[in-house]
Amino acid sequence: MDRRRMSGCDFWRCLGFIKNFINFLKTRQKELVVAYRL
Repeated sequence: MDRRRMSGCDFWRCLGFIKNFINFLKTRQKELVVAYRL
């Protein structure tokens, strides 16, 4: 039971990390597009 609860915690932490990573990529993409146009 504890192991399942722990994996659930890891899942949500992983999900949050993926969301932050996607947001980081989005902001980076804007910068890259601007740099590419220049």
